[in-house]
Amino acid sequence: RNMGLVDRMTVVNGRTPSFLSVALVFMPLIFGEQQDPYEWEDLSWLKNCSDDDFRSLSRIIANATFLSYVSTHGSYYDPEYDNATVNGWKRRYEHSRDPANGGMHALFFSNRNYGLLALRGTDLGTSVTSHLADSCADKLLWNNQTYDQLPVYCKVFTAHTLDYYSRAVDLLHEVCRSNPNMSLMLTGHSLGAGLSILLSALSTPPGCTFLRAVAFSAPGVQIALERRQGVGEVDPKTAFVLADTYDPVFVSSVCPRDLSSNSSVCLWESQLTRDCATCYDRLPPVQYADPFCLSCVSQRHIYAHYFKDLVPRGRPRCSGPIPDWIYDKCPGVFVS
Repeated sequence: RNMGLVDRMTVVNGRTPSFLSVALVFMPLIFGEQQDPYEWEDLSWLKNCSDDDFRSLSRIIANATFLSYVSTHGSYYDPEYDNATVNGWKRRYEHSRDPANGGMHALFFSNRNYGLLALRGTDLGTSVTSHLADSCADKLLWNNQTYDQLPVYCKVFTAHTLDYYSRAVDLLHEVCRSNPNMSLMLTGHSLGAGLSILLSALSTPPGCTFLRAVAFSAPGVQIALERRQGVGEVDPKTAFVLADTYDPVFVSSVCPRDLSSNSSVCLWESQLTRDCATCYDRLPPVQYADPFCLSCVSQRHIYAHYFKDLVPRGRPRCSGPIPDWIYDKCPGVFVS
């Protein structure tokens, strides 16, 4: 059946839900009235809009991003969502990517001449193949490594498979070519958010009318942008990153060097946990191998936190300098 995303997560036929679903059992209803996609062309309204107007867009991208995790092969896969879609949107399976043996994952949805492409984030769970491929692709994208420089364990995948950026570009061109006059929104979380921001900086492919990106907790994209496209900035009116103030991936994107590449950044305030405080005592940079930083990632970066805790709140702060505690450690860094 084709169903809109439900408002609560349940155990089906006695099965234990995935890790992500467990975290969302008591999630409030987040779909409903939606932002007319005509408002997508110039996203500068996001900086000062009402909470209700913000939710009308965030509900759409949050549900699409959720589905990119739970209805693709990997640690969070749950067959309950195989036929689920974003409320009011058609799920287009012919333009989705779901490799069973590792690779870039993405879902595509359409509504009239508007499209929504959700790129999945890094699998941090127990599915060995999915997690390993994503972690190796992260090294290529954000650590500026070449395929030859990757650890030996990454060589079980081909360079073609691990080049998530090129595979995302291929999918983008396919979507635009097959759907003339489509205006496209890109979204995702973490790795998927970074890919969304990178794609939004491309020239609009033939067939599409414009590309926009609103995504959750993108890593710093500037080095990848310079390496892949030869440019250093994106248009802040067309690319927005939504993040928790204490999310280590967001913090790493602006400290010790601002790698946000001029994206507009909107920050939700949250409570500084003890583990996050310990992690950030040693800034810069974030030491991801540190157990306190790993704990902070699980508390402030995983998508369940965004989907359950932050998106229902309404609009985060979308203008002004970065928080004082980051600025004190990384002076001179500002968010658009």
